Amino acid sequence: MNHLLNRLFGLGSDGDLGFGSPDAKLSFVHSFDSWIVAAVLLGLAGVVWWSYRSIPGSKLIRTALGSVRFVAATVLFALAMGPMIEQTSIQTEQDWAMVLLDRSGSMRTLDAIAADELVSRDDQLMEMILGASTQWDALAQRKHVVWMGFGDLNSPIWVEHTPGLELIGEPSGQQTNLNDAIRGALDEAAARPISSIVIASDGRSFEPIDPELINDLQSAQIPIFAVALGANEPVRDLGISRVEYPQAAFADDLVPIRVLLRSAGMTRDELDLQSMRVDLVDHGTGEVIDSTVITPEHLGLGEDTKSANEWASLSYTPTDTGERAFDVVIHDGNNDDGDNDGTSVDLNPSNDQSAISLRVVDRPMRVLYIDGYPRWEHRYLKNLLLRERSIVSSSMLLSSSRRYMQEGDELIAALPTTLEQWEPIDVVILGDVRPQLFSDQQLETLLEHITRHGAGLLWIAGPSSTPSAWLNSPLAALLPMHRDAGGSQSTVHAWDEAVTMRSTEEADRLGVLGLDDARTGWFDRLSEPSTGWSKLQWAIDLDENSFKPGVSVLARARSVSSDKESPIITMMRYGAGRSMFVGTDEIWRWRYGRGEDLPERFWLPIVRTLGRGTVDRRSASGSLSISPKNPAPGQPAQITLRLYDQAKIDTMPSEVRVQVRSISALDEPTTITLRGSGDTRIGTWIPEFPGTFDASLVRLDLELEQITTRARVLANSAESRVLDTNHALLAQLAAATGGQLIKPEDFASIPQQMPNRMRTITSPPNQASLWDRPVVLIFLVLLLTIEWIGRRILRLA
Repeated sequence: MNHLLNRLFGLGSDGDLGFGSPDAKLSFVHSFDSWIVAAVLLGLAGVVWWSYRSIPGSKLIRTALGSVRFVAATVLFALAMGPMIEQTSIQTEQDWAMVLLDRSGSMRTLDAIAADELVSRDDQLMEMILGASTQWDALAQRKHVVWMGFGDLNSPIWVEHTPGLELIGEPSGQQTNLNDAIRGALDEAAARPISSIVIASDGRSFEPIDPELINDLQSAQIPIFAVALGANEPVRDLGISRVEYPQAAFADDLVPIRVLLRSAGMTRDELDLQSMRVDLVDHGTGEVIDSTVITPEHLGLGEDTKSANEWASLSYTPTDTGERAFDVVIHDGNNDDGDNDGTSVDLNPSNDQSAISLRVVDRPMRVLYIDGYPRWEHRYLKNLLLRERSIVSSSMLLSSSRRYMQEGDELIAALPTTLEQWEPIDVVILGDVRPQLFSDQQLETLLEHITRHGAGLLWIAGPSSTPSAWLNSPLAALLPMHRDAGGSQSTVHAWDEAVTMRSTEEADRLGVLGLDDARTGWFDRLSEPSTGWSKLQWAIDLDENSFKPGVSVLARARSVSSDKESPIITMMRYGAGRSMFVGTDEIWRWRYGRGEDLPERFWLPIVRTLGRGTVDRRSASGSLSISPKNPAPGQPAQITLRLYDQAKIDTMPSEVRVQVRSISALDEPTTITLRGSGDTRIGTWIPEFPGTFDASLVRLDLELEQITTRARVLANSAESRVLDTNHALLAQLAAATGGQLIKPEDFASIPQQMPNRMRTITSPPNQASLWDRPVVLIFLVLLLTIEWIGRRILRLA
């Protein structure tokens, strides 16, 4: 029947709308209530009956003609209503379930438990996915499931079934960013309905969660189910946080190298620290130059302490000159094969190495020692400087008549007066000598020499003039106390009893006052008054409240009869140089306990530390530096050129080029342009891959092209600096969006907890009109013709 009607009305061809189409129905453009339609039909019937009731003729014929007229009138009324076939389309759109899997480098950390075994977080993730595959495959029949990995960039992994390891890939992302991961999932779904977002991660994100993102998720009613991977406690990690060392040194100099060790997630009882050590390794040959065992004292670990930062000391005495490259390496005896199987003390080997470079100068250090009279300290220190092969010294006693007596390796004709005359001297030692014996020009140019050239000044206090007489001199800026400290004799005065001395942590950091046999720390017997020879019979009682802000205390004096203490050795930076103040001239007394050993260990490191400031400026016309020293791939690093030679500064163009070359890769070097003026040029380098890189100047004169520096680019540096999980962040994210924090073993329960966000879409109706079809006109004409013929038969008008 539908087929016949479609042919009569010309509908349903080529799949078009017609009678019998799914969800098709008859409707009208102008629809009326049923009672109105019934009233109209009754009215039409009444009119037809009235028009034929008084006509002569057979009742049967009149009834038949009336019926034809009623049908015609009814058809006209129906056509006036606009009859049509209407089809309404209703579609159902599946909601999406977005699953985000952490693919960052921290997922390789061995701190998770799966099947009662210690595994990596990534292995825990895989076990979790495979164990819940049945439930998630069933969910894929009801929802559109999208699996995505996130680390550096979000990327779809699989979209229908539970992914396998070959589809996920190894975790290698350098940085986790949960904000970008969630936004990537929202972008992937676009405007489609999202049921939930599932995040399987250790929670380590290097950006806080964006509140605006939380608001967007709350507005869209998208809950986050967070699966917390890894252990919810600090990861066992022993790494190198920082290395402090001089950039340049003299040949045969004892160079101190201080290594700041960071420990986390470990206690004293949990570690076999005797199997771990810090090595100083020659980068070229692999030779271990110095080594120190890492002890609980190095890390500051107690019975319950889980983290600490402490210093370890290494040293090196260079013999060859030029640029030397070294590696500071933490050696773990539990992991000699390099395979971190979880038995190692340190689960994060990525921060176990740091590269350093040192410029060695083959020339002796030049020291000028000036004192006012031949006191005992002067005699022994003068002879000590004469014996030391790495030092060329000039010692003189300056009298009130400005005449002087000289001793030393080199004799000078007169005290330096100009900056050029001071320039060859690395360290100036001023004993108990009056400032009036110097001209203002001599003192002002000495101050400029220290400020500009990086020379060092060592004050040795005495009962006559130092420091009180110098507080109003041009060199007062190099004393630790303010100028007004000398206004009252009570602020700069001597102890009224004997004292002992003990170094501070700052001295250990600088590599000075290492008087024990290992030369790494204080010799405890020097702090015991009972020895007799350890007591300093005269010392300045310094008031720490009078110190300038930049003063560091390297040692403290302690009364032999009470607990009173005060600083006795200080150091401060001034411009490019340093000034150190020793508040006693009684160090020579230590000879009674250990001979020349203790005074030599005391004075020589101090003199060498003060003298290293001039090495950089004399060993080369300038220096290159890269900051940070250990950037990550893609992280901008600043390259800085500083010039020391005024002739080079005057002729240096505003733009210079530096070539950065990997020492192991065969790739073409990268050319970086440095721009600036004066003595500084700065540029930016962005490393593309990890490795060790050398930077050097190009297209300049031969001397400047010898200036180089080295940097180590660490893979995954941002991701591996901190490997601890952050389950609290995941819990916060889930709670803020109406989701839940899920344990890995409950991963299979998530599909049952997901809300139904399936969407029903009703499209605009598809319509086909009936009133304008030819068959309707033919039918209407046929009815009118039949009535006309009938009326003619009855001889009616």
